[in-house]
Amino acid sequence: MPGGAHGVDRMSEKLREHPLIVYLAFVLPALLFACAMILKANVLIFLVILAWIGISFMVLFLPVSNDSGSSQ
Repeated sequence: MPGGAHGVDRMSEKLREHPLIVYLAFVLPALLFACAMILKANVLIFLVILAWIGISFMVLFLPVSNDSGSSQ
């Protein structure tokens, strides 16, 4: 059955194979967060970086349902 068991597939199975995606999703924001802490950046910058990390986790690790409305 394409798409995994019961139509559920993980984006991370496809995206985790690319090291650039992992770098942009986790390593770069972690470095930016560390630099923001060192430079005593504005709270808004911290919120943007944390939102970036949170969205990356959601995109890469939450399952995606492939419900197209068809009765297969």
